[in-house]
Amino acid sequence: MPDHVGSTQATSSDQHVRERRQRTIAEVESSIRSHFGQEFRIGAFGSTQYGVDGRNSDLDLVVIVGFFFLMFLL
Repeated sequence: MPDHVGSTQATSSDQHVRERRQRTIAEVESSIRSHFGQEFRIGAFGSTQYGVDGRNSDLDLVVIVGFFFLMFLL
């Protein structure tokens, strides 16, 4: 029984991390769009994109401008 409770807590924690990452991506996109224009978008790749990220994972983002991609790591 304790294993089941622990796995539920880990799942809840993982969900919280994913929600924070999505908010961060939205905030970065909003900031970039307000400074550089609405044609810019932000996308995630790597472990975040595939849903296997954890609390200690980095956040890999790509800036999308039409057909150009500028990658950077946060």
